[in-house]
Amino acid sequence: MTPCPACASSSFENLIDFGIIPKSGTYLESYSADFPKIHHAYEFCASCCLIRQKNIESASHDYTHIPRATTRQFPKYIDAIVDSLKLHGASGSDLVIEVGSNDGGFLDRLASAGFSNLLGIEPSIACAGLSLAKGHKVITKHWDAETAAAVLQEQGASRAVICRHTLEHVPRPLEFLQAIRSVLAPDGIAFIEVPDARPITRDLRGHELWDEHLHIFTPANLQLIMRRAGFSVVRCNAWPERSDINLLLWGKADAGLYQNNPPDSTAAPASEIQLCREFEECWKAFSARLQVDSASWPRPVYMLGASHPQTNFVHFTGLESSIDAFIDDNPAKANLLVPLAHPVPIFPASKLLEGPAPGTILRGAFGYEDWMDRATALLAFQDTTILKPYKPCMTLPK
Repeated sequence: MTPCPACASSSFENLIDFGIIPKSGTYLESYSADFPKIHHAYEFCASCCLIRQKNIESASHDYTHIPRATTRQFPKYIDAIVDSLKLHGASGSDLVIEVGSNDGGFLDRLASAGFSNLLGIEPSIACAGLSLAKGHKVITKHWDAETAAAVLQEQGASRAVICRHTLEHVPRPLEFLQAIRSVLAPDGIAFIEVPDARPITRDLRGHELWDEHLHIFTPANLQLIMRRAGFSVVRCNAWPERSDINLLLWGKADAGLYQNNPPDSTAAPASEIQLCREFEECWKAFSARLQVDSASWPRPVYMLGASHPQTNFVHFTGLESSIDAFIDDNPAKANLLVPLAHPVPIFPASKLLEGPAPGTILRGAFGYEDWMDRATALLAFQDTTILKPYKPCMTLPK
């Protein structure tokens, strides 16, 4: 078994096995179209509680042809990240690298804040193209030791490296972070942002076990893996954003290696380990209750949102036969279908006012509460049942 990249333990236990399901983010253009399926299962480190996919080596990690742009998903604290780089000494002429620069939205923010020596690393051809069109310098490759060595040789050491919502997508996160460490100047700062794993087991938010997330971190094991990669952790905060919680970590390039400065303990709290051990049983009980309840839901049943959290939720709970349509105003999803037990159409919110009102609306884990409020307000005076099938993550884990 491959050791834990955070604490080096080989003691992994089953978290949950969802079986064979459609690959998330799959949309169909016709009812007869084929679609990819995957065996979707997770395990957790019984020492530090790092969660990882069981089939990492067989999963696809190539983002070359994935055109998903993310600027519109920026958190409210995005400008505070830019300000933090300045507080840690980065100035306008310093080389600043963003690993996983996507469509260049964050590079735009950096440029508007006075940073002029910017470099993006983005494997997606489409997203890198959007960034290049805005005048940014971008290397269209996946980040690894080879790419880092080429950047160091051609650009010199970097004063700051930003990596937002990318680390959880990579199969070898320790090597990935070591590559970031290798391009940092001796006084350089790295900023890492990832989802917080704790709400998944604490609040039973199983829909967050997205098949593109290969490793899911807690504050403790994120700091462990940073130290192993050669960083000293300056600060690590858990921060709420929409219906989720993100981890924000600032690390300095540390001359002392982890091997010479091991942590006092790599063990996670017993309560976190127990939540992981109980997760599958709790999720199955939750799903069974939903399946029983769904038999009495007035039809048709619509799910608000057709992104991976909503489709995951439907697949993971066994509600594939209960959903008649998804509601999503993303124009890229117009006229497409979601593969469930049978293909299910995606409609815009305007569909809710056309013809008979839906019998039941499920408010999905969409993160856009205002949009869901507006969509369901249209049905306030009609005989529609509106359900929140799972609780939001309202408070920061302690």
